[in-house]
Amino acid sequence: GANQVFVPREALSLISAAANQPVFGVYDTYMGYGIVGGDLVSFERQGGEAATLALRVLEGEPPASIPFGGEQAYVRVYDWRELKRWGISEKALPPGSVVEFKSGSMWEEHRKVILGGMFFIAIETLLLVGLFVNLHRRRRAEAEIAEAALRYRTVADHVYDWEYWLAPDGSMNYLSPSCEHITGYSVREFMDDPALFHKIILPEDREMWDEHGHDVPDRPNTSEIQFRIRTKNGEIRWIDHACQPVHDGQGKFLGMRASNRDVSKRKEAEFEVRQQQDELAHVTRVATLGELTSSIAHEINQPLAAIRNYANAAQRLLSKSEPDLSKAKDALEGILRDDRRAAEVISRARELLRKEEPRYRPVRLNQVIREILAFIRSDAILEGLTIETKFVPELPVVLGDRVQLQQVILNLMLNAMDAMNKVKPELRKLVIKTENDENRDVKVSVRDFGEGIDEALRDKLFEPFFTTKTKGIGMGLAISQRIIHAHGGSIWVENDPGGGATFCFTLPAGNKVTPSDWRTVTDD
Repeated sequence: GANQVFVPREALSLISAAANQPVFGVYDTYMGYGIVGGDLVSFERQGGEAATLALRVLEGEPPASIPFGGEQAYVRVYDWRELKRWGISEKALPPGSVVEFKSGSMWEEHRKVILGGMFFIAIETLLLVGLFVNLHRRRRAEAEIAEAALRYRTVADHVYDWEYWLAPDGSMNYLSPSCEHITGYSVREFMDDPALFHKIILPEDREMWDEHGHDVPDRPNTSEIQFRIRTKNGEIRWIDHACQPVHDGQGKFLGMRASNRDVSKRKEAEFEVRQQQDELAHVTRVATLGELTSSIAHEINQPLAAIRNYANAAQRLLSKSEPDLSKAKDALEGILRDDRRAAEVISRARELLRKEEPRYRPVRLNQVIREILAFIRSDAILEGLTIETKFVPELPVVLGDRVQLQQVILNLMLNAMDAMNKVKPELRKLVIKTENDENRDVKVSVRDFGEGIDEALRDKLFEPFFTTKTKGIGMGLAISQRIIHAHGGSIWVENDPGGGATFCFTLPAGNKVTPSDWRTVTDD
């Protein structure tokens, strides 16, 4: 009426501001200018739909085949300000409605800032609580550590063992006073000269000490060795040493913790026991040779008789008017040959009778067995016994005491012969076998064809003073077991399905294991 021109949205704003009822419109472009909202036509969506239909036609799709829709060209949207103005609840809106221009509360508008502040306050509170808790725990831990250190020092200072804690740089963190009654040197002397520990070790044992890994921080297990020291007054003592690395909670290396115990008396006792065992083994060898007196005598009488015959022949040849020097020379060579044979028998018997410290050397078991067979050959013939040998030609050597191994083999052979006393002579057979076992160790087996071993008694055969013989003392197998164990091997017995029993023992090949109680090792 005033000749003024209005675009629809300007008119809508004026009408909505003056209206006393909710105002609605058709297009989504009117949103925000005074309409409540509803299912509104979206020009943007109509354009997109038209473009989609055009592309389908341009791609060759017949227009008649394209169904007419149009629902996607509408949006269901409402103005939150008009809803609040006219008191319309959002719960009354159709499903899927979108409410725009909604002004939130302080929480809604600044939710992230509020949450961030609350989170920061919570973290600060937790940190303060944690600091107080950690402070309390630290004070308690320090008190416990101080108490534990006091207890440890009280115990360590009064134990018999010589304790110490070596720092990573080689200095002493702690040294117990017991070092003085063991070594004769005071704590101050060790503290002032950390190298003193190495100096008092006997030169023969220093290489072992250097190789045992005393300063290896990443070793997982405790290292234990035994060595000898020379005390301040010149006395030799055996030390049982155990050490392990010390780390803190973060894995930092803090040094080595070690304990040294004086085991000199125990070593003396072990030496006395070993001496007694060697004495008993010697007595057993003497008794065993006593059983073979007739066989040894026969082995010696044969070369002696041959020597006598050769001597008589040489005398006759030389007493002729024209001496036959060639045949006389042959007779003399025969005397020398049988003299060596008799000397070998006597030498072997003397070796078994000799009483001396064990000497560990490379030994070929096939040769050892052959030497023992020479002792029992005559007795075997008298008892109608057949001896069969099965030797591996290239059997590895073992490091051991030849006499002790001879004693074991001789004892097993004599036991096998005794086990066949009740068997018919034509069935008496002794089988001696050498071979490599599955671990490439050397295995020796002695089989008889007797009645076998009572299963109830098999576990007792190697016990001292247990015997199934009427005249036995029950020490042969016990001593044999001790000898084999001292050589790093094992010994056992098993019954054979075909009759009889087999005693077996294994020894490590010479390049594998060193027995614990070797005293002298030579290369010959």
